[in-house]
Amino acid sequence: MTNRPALPVIEISGTHLAIGNAIGESFRSQIQQSVNNAKGLLEKTYDQLQLTWEGAIIQAKKYIPYVEERYPQYLDEMKGIAQGSQINFDEICVVNAMEGVTSDALHLTKCSSIAVNQQRTANGNVLVAHNEDWTPDDEPFVYLINAKPDDEPAFLAMSYGGLLPNVGFNEHGIAQCCDSVYPDDCRIGIPRILYSRAVLAARTPADAIRSILVPQRAAGYNHLIVHDSGEMYNVETSARQFALI
Repeated sequence: MTNRPALPVIEISGTHLAIGNAIGESFRSQIQQSVNNAKGLLEKTYDQLQLTWEGAIIQAKKYIPYVEERYPQYLDEMKGIAQGSQINFDEICVVNAMEGVTSDALHLTKCSSIAVNQQRTANGNVLVAHNEDWTPDDEPFVYLINAKPDDEPAFLAMSYGGLLPNVGFNEHGIAQCCDSVYPDDCRIGIPRILYSRAVLAARTPADAIRSILVPQRAAGYNHLIVHDSGEMYNVETSARQFALI
């Protein structure tokens, strides 16, 4: 086993813009390097995708009106991250819509999530675990966010680079893990990171599922939704379809 340093944690509160700004300022160098890694990824895969970074910016802009209409508060978080990290907002948009602008062609991730309720654990606790599989180059940039938005439930979540948080749990006992899937009906719409971020604001499992099934999804994840009561659901989505287990 390799001893790893503890993940950095940031404790923040306030408006969504202030939260994003604090994330950007606290992890400026990590976010800047992560954006550079994203640029390098497109350069390495140009023969496969025929997509430059400038082209990715153009494509990412097509998703923003859908976000602005449905989730202006999370658009503010992205703007704050851009301001705090001194990265162009357009580039933060690319990072948060990367799986969309590449049409999921890279198939980089094989994340896994599990959950066990209190009936199957020795101490009666509900357990949730997630393996975040992404490019190794971004591993040094992982951090934890302990946030108290002015108008939404407090949450603890992981993130890295300039991504909005979505894997975590909130003060109402809602936990979410996201695993990538590769549907064939992707379209311009709300990037899946954005509506997954909304799950961290849910107050009930039903609220969480409604957030996942928001109209105009650009694509989908496999979402594991767990409540601290032991209630749990697996929701797999694409842009137009879903399956609830």
